[in-house]
Amino acid sequence: MRYLFTIAFLFGLATTCRCWVIIIPWEYPTIQEGIDASQNGDTILVMPGIYHEFVRYSGKDILLCSSFGPESTFVSQVIFSGGTDSSAILRGFSLYGTGDNGSSVEIEGGSSGSIEGNRMSMNSTFGMGGGIYSIGNNVIIRENIISNNRALERGGGINISGVGFLISDNIIEGNIAGGDDESWGGGGMYVDGSDFIIKYNLIANNQAGDPPWPPVIGGGGAQIWTGYGGGRTKISNNTFVGNKCLYLTENAGSGLWISSGDTVRIINNIFAYNYQGGVWTDVTPYYILDYNLAWDNDYGDYGGFEPGPNCLFVDPLFVNPWGGNYHLQPNSPCIDAGDPNSLLDPDSTRADIGCYFYDHSTDILETDNPSGPHKFYLKQNYPNPFNGETIISYYLPQDAFVELNIINMRGELVAKPVNSRQSSGNHTLTWPGTRSDGTPVSTGIYFYELKVGPHRDIKAMILLK
Repeated sequence: MRYLFTIAFLFGLATTCRCWVIIIPWEYPTIQEGIDASQNGDTILVMPGIYHEFVRYSGKDILLCSSFGPESTFVSQVIFSGGTDSSAILRGFSLYGTGDNGSSVEIEGGSSGSIEGNRMSMNSTFGMGGGIYSIGNNVIIRENIISNNRALERGGGINISGVGFLISDNIIEGNIAGGDDESWGGGGMYVDGSDFIIKYNLIANNQAGDPPWPPVIGGGGAQIWTGYGGGRTKISNNTFVGNKCLYLTENAGSGLWISSGDTVRIINNIFAYNYQGGVWTDVTPYYILDYNLAWDNDYGDYGGFEPGPNCLFVDPLFVNPWGGNYHLQPNSPCIDAGDPNSLLDPDSTRADIGCYFYDHSTDILETDNPSGPHKFYLKQNYPNPFNGETIISYYLPQDAFVELNIINMRGELVAKPVNSRQSSGNHTLTWPGTRSDGTPVSTGIYFYELKVGPHRDIKAMILLK
């Protein structure tokens, strides 16, 4: 079935109208064929399956997304190329096991892109960036799970260089950088750039160095180099925990190793249980480092500088750190202890320290994944398939104007259940399987699209009668 279709107008005149949603494999058998046939602004919607493809965007600023999320949609490798910008989006895939073929996602020089809501695991490269390798500017990496990837040189999870990029709300865990005598480290991530933001990430149990070689420099969790920029670089509300640098017997910044030629704000972070030091820096005058918590880091919590007066040196009281649960207990000292000039948490209280916040409004632990609270998130409808009505839920990190559209397989708008400004938090609605005029729709596949400012997400649902 194809979705380039003919519409009959009045007086028998017919023309060809191009649908803005291309469905794989129904319209084209491969993802690449769908991309090649697309135009800027199109959506390539991929149904569940395993796609043994090495996909290139080839200059197309499109949304490439799965219909049912990364649990059921797998692709080998994706490359942003040909001058794409940050409106070229990859969302909702598992990128798996490239072996030694390179990073699971690459952004080439002169290109940009947004990598959102994916899972990258068990990928490896002889070079840099086992999970993601990027040399583009203004890149966005958020809400991904990047785990158990490996790079022989540097950046086991992520290797990124450029200007103005954002790394937020990710889980970066169990990645390794090392294995040869030129390994620079950066087990979780290796960063070289300026005017970037790294926030709300869980950076846990990553490793720099691998037998028989130690890393040349430390940074088990993150190794960061910043050049001269506009002083806008910020590292905030991350949790660095359980990272290590093999064979090093001094503070090697196992949590965070950073060298900067520009002003960097390092605030509201947790550095705990790292094996060869919490944080190490080399140029003290360039850092604003305060409102962080450091605890039980071997070989010292801080190296190369003195922490700010509002830094804490107490147990963060994670729920279960040895079981991998780094949310905060109700009596954690991290709660409401962040920089008072930071944005408020979603429950409208003072910022907490670390990537997870404690929700005062419900007095329950915030447990959504990926890690951070400040994310735009559209959930899969339930039940699905459904008969009669289904529930659609989404989360807003802040007050925003929201559109929720129901679209049929011809790309036609069926209903618009939401078209208004809404407050931050969780939202739920029931769609009764009707058009805007209240008449019932027929059995089939429908798409629900959420638009929040510049962000949009789309998922598929099945109505059976």
